[in-house]
Amino acid sequence: MVYRDGVLVGAKAALRSIKVGDVAEVRRLSPSEASQRFGLDHGAGAILITSK
Repeated sequence: MVYRDGVLVGAKAALRSIKVGDVAEVRRLSPSEASQRFGLDHGAGAILITSK
C-alpha cells in the first residue's frame, strides 16, 4: 500500500502517478509497523510519501 501525506493512494502501481519533484521523503514501513498504524491489510508493509 502507498500513502501520500497520510492518505491511501493505492498499491505500488500508484507510485507511477507521483512526480519525483513533488517528493520530500519516502519511507518504508514493515508489515508489523504498517498494520499497527493503518490496520490489518498490510502484509507487505507500506510506503509513505511526504510531499514538498
